[in-house]
Amino acid sequence: MPASAWDSLAPTYEVDDTDYGYRYVAFRAIPGRDDARHARQVPAILPCMRFIPGHSDFAIALMDVPMTDTETATYQIAYSHNEPITREWARAFLGFNGDRFDEQTCTVDMTWPHDMGQDREAMKNGSWSGFAAIEFEDVAMAMSLNDPYDRSSETLVAADIAVTRLRQTLYKAVQAHEADGTAPGASREDMTGVIAYDRVVLSSEDWKTV
Repeated sequence: MPASAWDSLAPTYEVDDTDYGYRYVAFRAIPGRDDARHARQVPAILPCMRFIPGHSDFAIALMDVPMTDTETATYQIAYSHNEPITREWARAFLGFNGDRFDEQTCTVDMTWPHDMGQDREAMKNGSWSGFAAIEFEDVAMAMSLNDPYDRSSETLVAADIAVTRLRQTLYKAVQAHEADGTAPGASREDMTGVIAYDRVVLSSEDWKTV
């Protein structure tokens, strides 16, 4: 199998504050290419939206809406710029084809810590998580947080740059709103230029403007 940028397990990160929130990018080296890097950019739009790029011509818009102090509803919209995305494709890609997802109530049947539904046999044969797709991995990570979550004892790494910037951005947003009623991002009327991408960026290019 030929080497690819996805073989790089230690990407570097950059983050950029914007008028709608911020955006961050993960860079991975491309084997045999000194003139370019693989870049994966994600914009985070206040107060609760992100665009996640796919590996081809599709992306996912996520909206995390607080319901209570301890519960959040997550809405996901898969879209493509060139062709329709079917419900069946989205279910398969996100891993919602199994019996752990109730399509009527939009809930995932997982209980921390002893009934998460991991496939232990699959883990013995190469699956690092035991889940069929990334969405269930995300749900498992969220459910593993204690209630209430004690951030004073967490250990952050370089890949958590988006998490730390989110906390800083939300804190500043609350301060700005309390000071003069300003809601960051509310003054921007046109969001059509805010996109996620997964592409090769030349060393001579600025990832913020490509």
